[in-house]
Amino acid sequence: MKQHTHDEHIAGAIHANSGHKPVKKILISVGSVIILVLAAVSFIFLPAMVQSMGGELPAFGYFDGVPIKYENGSYFAQAVQNYSQLMQLQGYPVEQSMFTIFNSAFNAAVLNTAFTHEVQKAGYIVPASQINEAMMPYYADINGNYSPKKFNDTPQAERIRVRDQAENQLLHQRYIDDLTGAAAAGAEPVYGAKISSKEIPFIRQAALQERSFRMAIFNTADYPQSEAAAFGQAHADLFTRYDLSVITAATQQEAESIHRQLAANEIVFEDAAASLSLKNYSGDDGKLTENYRYQLQNMLSNEADLAAVTGLAAGALSGVVQAGASYAVFRADGPAVQPDFSDEALLADVLAYMRIYETGIIEDYFTAQATDFAARAAVDGFDQASAALSVRTVDIPAFPLNYADNALFATIPSAAVPELSGAQTNAEFLETAFSLSGQELSQPLVLGENIVVLQLAAAEEADETDLNLIDGNYATNVEQFDYQSLQNAVMQDPRFQNDFFTVYFEYFTGTN
Repeated sequence: MKQHTHDEHIAGAIHANSGHKPVKKILISVGSVIILVLAAVSFIFLPAMVQSMGGELPAFGYFDGVPIKYENGSYFAQAVQNYSQLMQLQGYPVEQSMFTIFNSAFNAAVLNTAFTHEVQKAGYIVPASQINEAMMPYYADINGNYSPKKFNDTPQAERIRVRDQAENQLLHQRYIDDLTGAAAAGAEPVYGAKISSKEIPFIRQAALQERSFRMAIFNTADYPQSEAAAFGQAHADLFTRYDLSVITAATQQEAESIHRQLAANEIVFEDAAASLSLKNYSGDDGKLTENYRYQLQNMLSNEADLAAVTGLAAGALSGVVQAGASYAVFRADGPAVQPDFSDEALLADVLAYMRIYETGIIEDYFTAQATDFAARAAVDGFDQASAALSVRTVDIPAFPLNYADNALFATIPSAAVPELSGAQTNAEFLETAFSLSGQELSQPLVLGENIVVLQLAAAEEADETDLNLIDGNYATNVEQFDYQSLQNAVMQDPRFQNDFFTVYFEYFTGTN
């Protein structure tokens, strides 16, 4: 009877708040858009292993001692439900996305736990009138009006769940509002961070001036084999191959023990390689897989060890030498093989070496070509020079100077021009591009895997519609930035204990 009276009180309060008017849609903040507080939890994932244990899971983590548990009716479980539905809507199979779903849901649950805990610890109590108002959409009919029938037809347990979730959401939102100053559309924030009246004009001014360009592209992936062969011939010793086998051990003592057994013929090298070796530089057969001289130089930092290993006679064992983080015993299986630079496979290896260790040589080659192009283009024109020298060019749509692609305004069009990937943080590229005037050509610039030459096509002002979008979206963008900062603060808080990986892999995959 007491509960019945309480329910009647709730019904009356909701009815009074509704005024028989259509229930307005509630604006949900960025932080809570994923987890719809009044969404029904129709199912909960529990793997067979957990069900056999009675469905009980340990906490996935703690915030300030408060456990974050995955159990029926919990925020965590609801988040799993919502992320699963989101995955399904995007066409991803839920069964193959379980880790992503649970990890995302856990992160959401961590934030909710931290936010509500901090607010409750401060002594805040959500007014009953706010809870009742938040519950109104759940009991609305298809026209958005409060429905007493829908309320009366809702089971008591469901009413309690809806009320608890509404209160939780309001606690969660209280924390966000207090720290960030978030507010309903059109309202001035009362608490938290404020937006200066000068911020939007500043961003608008930064986005106002845009430039478009023409760009000549010299791709370093086009480095000719003839140049690679010339480099290889000049550094032939680097590409000498050594026919070696190796056994690696974690400690010098272990390696010396293996060496003594080999020297005394107590164990066959191949057996030791298969059963005793860490196989850091070999397979089960013990054959050294990285056997160019330059690879041995990387492996053996001691010059004396390198000389000893590369000077082994066929069938001879080396002493124990340090190889990277391990200790090794080498055996020479045959004579060294001198490089043949007419072999295309070897030339591919030379190119791979140059792209790792000698990128400057490759860049210098194309920089020289780009310099010749720029000199010719200055005399004959951009199009004529590119046609005469068979240089690939691309038109770059207008964009503003926006270092690091700040989301507040237009960014570098790298989706339309993939060669611009990385340009947003290339200070030399941006400084050069926005210093050009008239039909001026830039000096050659390194941009990712390309050497490029720019010519200013046009300097213009951004479209007014785009500038107006900055004004309209600014508050939302700032709220997103603020919420991301809150997320980072919680995840780095020393009071947060993260046991997600341990629990997930032990109970959901059977591994730890």
